[in-house]
Amino acid sequence: MSDAEVLPVRHFHCFPGPTVPQKQWPSKIVTNVAVRSYSAKDLEAAIMDWPIRAGGSLIVHTALHTLGKPSGFAPADLPRILLELLRAKTGANGTIVVPTFNFGFCRGIPYDIRNTPVEGMGAFSEFVRKHQDAVRSHHAMQSVSALGPNAAAFLKADPECAYADEGPFAELLELDATVLLIGPDFSAASLIHRAEFVAGVPYRFIKKFEGTYVDLNGLSSTRTYTMHARMKSPEPVLDLSHVDKWLKNDSTYARRPLFSGSVRMCSARSLFNCIKLRLRNEPLSLLGNEWP
Repeated sequence: MSDAEVLPVRHFHCFPGPTVPQKQWPSKIVTNVAVRSYSAKDLEAAIMDWPIRAGGSLIVHTALHTLGKPSGFAPADLPRILLELLRAKTGANGTIVVPTFNFGFCRGIPYDIRNTPVEGMGAFSEFVRKHQDAVRSHHAMQSVSALGPNAAAFLKADPECAYADEGPFAELLELDATVLLIGPDFSAASLIHRAEFVAGVPYRFIKKFEGTYVDLNGLSSTRTYTMHARMKSPEPVLDLSHVDKWLKNDSTYARRPLFSGSVRMCSARSLFNCIKLRLRNEPLSLLGNEWP
């Protein structure tokens, strides 16, 4: 293997925060933090107070276990309840989008757009993917699934790289979507990697993967997709802990407590433009280590 190999984008749902090597995390987990209980009514009251416009599109990233302990309903029902509330908030003309990544294709595992499950994106993303009305974008590793009137927009093109100009993350910018982070911080916001792609950051490169792809009609073929992968040697370490500070004066940005966790939101365009400007001025501004 060469001195550069694929390092899939990882979202640390267990430890919301900067994308740093696991060895840097504390070896002991603090257990004396108060965990709040919340009911479906509590969640409804919170969501209905969020500054989300009716008829808009949302790209939703979740770490639902960080919110606390569900009360009066089973934890397994939380994805369904959350989707119902978000659809009520955005209305009949709203569109809900979630990341439905799976990196098995990188490892030589055949990809089935109908059945390959979400990998590491959380229970809400998998619930939306399996919804009978959801559509899933084509990419074999970095797809999104969408529900609502704008869902078909994510099927218009099938670029090799998900972050390309014709890909789903560029479409989120066209739709002026809202980035909604229920639990995690901006380390989970995949749109940031669209900004890295456009900026041509020096610590990423295009890596091709070829494998078996099963389409919506159940037909199998060989396809090629790419990832905007991180270099391995030396390995860049992303640190996105500063994004809240960078966005604090943006009119679309909000951060609020949500039971034991938090929620963040901002417009996709604001996030993208903020990161793109930072990278234009300093291409290594998203890294937390000396590189190269």
